[in-house]
Amino acid sequence: MKIIVGLGILLSMVCHAKSSEVIANKSQIQTESKTIQERPMRIYDEFDRDKPEYWLQFLLGEPCRHAYHEVQFNEKCRKELKFAYTYFEPIYTDGSIQKNGKLKNFCYDSDGEKNCDYKIKKPIRFKGTLTLKRNYQEGACSAFESIHFKPNDKTLPEFLQQGFIVEIKPDEKIYNTFLPTIPQWFREYLAGEITYEVSFTLKDIFQVDYSACSMGNRGEIENLQIIRKISSKPYDRDNYMDVPEYNFALTLESKESYVNLRESPNGKILTQIEMNEFDKILLWNLDFDIIKEQYSWLGEIFTWQKLIDAKNTQDKDFNKDSKKSQWVKVLYFPPNVNDVSKAMIGYIHHSQIKGYEK
Repeated sequence: MKIIVGLGILLSMVCHAKSSEVIANKSQIQTESKTIQERPMRIYDEFDRDKPEYWLQFLLGEPCRHAYHEVQFNEKCRKELKFAYTYFEPIYTDGSIQKNGKLKNFCYDSDGEKNCDYKIKKPIRFKGTLTLKRNYQEGACSAFESIHFKPNDKTLPEFLQQGFIVEIKPDEKIYNTFLPTIPQWFREYLAGEITYEVSFTLKDIFQVDYSACSMGNRGEIENLQIIRKISSKPYDRDNYMDVPEYNFALTLESKESYVNLRESPNGKILTQIEMNEFDKILLWNLDFDIIKEQYSWLGEIFTWQKLIDAKNTQDKDFNKDSKKSQWVKVLYFPPNVNDVSKAMIGYIHHSQIKGYEK
């Protein structure tokens, strides 16, 4: 009897131990499962590229985008990934089939291209500094015109804190909001920048681009409010000299010893430009049609400016007639003049500009 009882106790102990082991293993599995769920997908796993998690981690930028190991994916990266899950949805495919039978791709992560488009899942309201800039010193990888925004909120993810290019699609409300604030020099294609404090909502699409020659991330906006105009600064002569890419400098040619700069097409003479001083002056093309024709791909400000100028009935430079077509609108810096406020805007007949075709 004692042996049987002892054996029963022993079996009971073994069963209890096994049960405890099962419970412990189950608990461990649950813990590991939870850890796996919480652990963000590691980037650069080929099989993950068809999943949104891959492109949400791609969205974060450096250093989170290169989190090869979990230890590199720190608390900051986890917080930013949570933000990405909440507000962004990658449009890595639109469901359309290409000729090769594969889905059309909108996200690339290769040596040549690193970009992805994202749909905004929930509205994001921003407040910060918006800058309209025209800088002819920009190189080939940058547009000489841009609308750039930098938010004030330091709690935003890094990929938003660094700012992004604002895309303003043809929007009457936004145009009318800005119209009274745009100075005449900016409308006439002089280089410079205008800075505002604004608020707006990010709309529809956000494009992230980490390619080598990227112009930056881009976002569409709506419900724009100008809180205040901070500054307005036209650039001086230096911005028009030794231009690397977008060069609209002009060269004169004339049988006379001078060329007339006129106030309007065939109008009052403002000054005479001496041909023997040409190496001391700077003459810059302000002809809207020529600039637009050569660089219309640059985007938003061209479209925007065209609408502003069309609305501005006082600006007769954009009225098309045969007489005007013979004249070129220019910015003229006289010898030894660097200050743009001392420069002159006027018209020169196209026959006196070397190689100019109207």
